[in-house]
Amino acid sequence: MKRVRKIVSVLIMTLAVVLSLGVTASAHEVTPTVTPVAGGQVSAAIVGELGLPRAAALTSGTGVDEVDTMMDNFMNFIYGIAKAVGVLALVLGIIQIAMSIMNHDPSQRVQGFFALAGGVIIFFVPEILAFIQGG
Repeated sequence: MKRVRKIVSVLIMTLAVVLSLGVTASAHEVTPTVTPVAGGQVSAAIVGELGLPRAAALTSGTGVDEVDTMMDNFMNFIYGIAKAVGVLALVLGIIQIAMSIMNHDPSQRVQGFFALAGGVIIFFVPEILAFIQGG
């Protein structure tokens, strides 16, 4: 059982690190992109004006609608996976805390609170990334 907990905690930590390192904005993506539209007019699309969190809208500067849609859908999929893992860790933490109360085991209670806190942090990874990046 301890081996499974270690594997799950390593996977959760790896997912959090990959999400935090893999979704960073370069200077080109943060600056406004100018895309020509039909009729010879030029419109400026600033990433922050898309109505999405900044972390989810980082790939929306290519100018090709199909690529932008595909990358936004991919990022939403990754964020959905992160939220699912966060909820799973949250539920496991709650179960562990309940079992520790039943067994009067303080060390298991501490591990349950750590799992609970980790689940909350992982659940809010997209919002935390958007906040860090200034969105």
